[in-house]
Amino acid sequence: MPAQRKAWIPQMAAVLILGQFASPLSAQTTQNTTISAVNYLLGSLNDAVRARRMIAALSVTGDKDLAPFFTALASSADKERRLAAIDTLIDLVGADAAPALLERLQKDPAMDVRSEALLGLLKLKAVSAEQLLEAIQIPDERVQCLAARALVLKGQGAKAAGTLKKLAASRSLATSSMSRMSLLGLGQTEHLPAVRAVLTDANTSPIILGLLLDQVSEEKVFAAIEPARAVAKSSLLAPVKMQAHKCVAELSNDPPGALREAIISSGEPVLCVLLLRVLADRDDSQAQLKVLSAGTDVAAALARMELARKDGGEPAAKAVAEAMALEHPIVVDYVLDRAKKDVADRGQKADFYTASLLKYIQSVPPNPKQMEEEHRRAAEAATLLIDLGTPAALEGMKGILAGRYSAVTRSAAVGLLKSGNRATCELARPLLKSPYNELATDGALALGRFGDPGASDFLCDIVARPDRHRVELLAMASWYLVKIAGQTKTAADAMAKAVK
Repeated sequence: MPAQRKAWIPQMAAVLILGQFASPLSAQTTQNTTISAVNYLLGSLNDAVRARRMIAALSVTGDKDLAPFFTALASSADKERRLAAIDTLIDLVGADAAPALLERLQKDPAMDVRSEALLGLLKLKAVSAEQLLEAIQIPDERVQCLAARALVLKGQGAKAAGTLKKLAASRSLATSSMSRMSLLGLGQTEHLPAVRAVLTDANTSPIILGLLLDQVSEEKVFAAIEPARAVAKSSLLAPVKMQAHKCVAELSNDPPGALREAIISSGEPVLCVLLLRVLADRDDSQAQLKVLSAGTDVAAALARMELARKDGGEPAAKAVAEAMALEHPIVVDYVLDRAKKDVADRGQKADFYTASLLKYIQSVPPNPKQMEEEHRRAAEAATLLIDLGTPAALEGMKGILAGRYSAVTRSAAVGLLKSGNRATCELARPLLKSPYNELATDGALALGRFGDPGASDFLCDIVARPDRHRVELLAMASWYLVKIAGQTKTAADAMAKAVK
């Protein structure tokens, strides 16, 4: 095909997509710019660097209408695109991604893509024992190890034992150690010395230690409990020691009691909080939380919050405020994690978080040299408040967004971008008139995410000046213009067909 003809393809596709778009309320310039938006998305696929950045930006929109595009990317000739598509598909469509993942597992020429596909299928619990037995024959150690361990968890370890024995001799420390751990769990105690050596070696990476400790818990490898105890008592990082305490507790006769004792004896605030989360996630934790709640330390404050969460109301609000008053980052993360769960599970009954989250957002440094982790937390708190959607939460957010420009308002505006509550639009609309481009941009993207036509002019201005903006912003603005036009399905199908 002549080069000149090829150059016309994206524009022709865009005209076909949006040729019927114009309505009495639509300005011709808006239609033309929206066609340019589709051209931009289609044309970006022909530029490797731009395509990578565009794909990353579209993946964070969370828009399920993009599923056909990412499904096509999963079969792209480009390995990096296939890898990027796997994780995004799982987030976008969940179990519906299983057929595409299974095809990658069975047919992909790149073994790292096959292993990622299998990981995704295991995460979705969408792979059968028969499919695992097929996967165990794939000539790649990582795929074989994943498949063999999955068979062990399905109670079919005998069918995986031969492969595990072979993998135990692997030159990869992770593969050999995890294979030996599974064999140890199957009763082959001759592997205990090697497992113990890896778990107690100060040079073993935290990543491998974490994988092995999780394996002890998942596969109930009782023979590994002593080296796990050694890790729990070591001077390693708190997350690794938490995993060690967790697996030791889960293999004990009294898991809640063992966790309580580990919390009391931890001596480290971070480890204490991590362990308390493990305890609180258990259905049988109430008695031990009551014991801990009688104290005066961080664990006591969080235990009181956990006990109060159940009934909500003013007692829960006071307990949340007490925890947040500790001002420790790990405690703030703990409260945000619990708020996320409660807002998702209980909706507006989780309103006891409102006052503390509003106070936290307003407390972050207003004029830092650069945005810090606490501003990320403030943005997360803002998203939770909008998702909560009570009048008090929304009014509080409205007040913060209307305040003097600072890192506080910036954090709150960023929080708009991830909320799934359409009330976001009413909070975002006033930002379009902000003299600060960052706030106006966040407002437009938040509106565009819901297909709100109020963002059209601002988004059109971005797309009309591609030389002034980052690829990521151009990609999101382009997609949201298509969404406002009501043409996401047609555009996603066209983008899918353009994937090579």
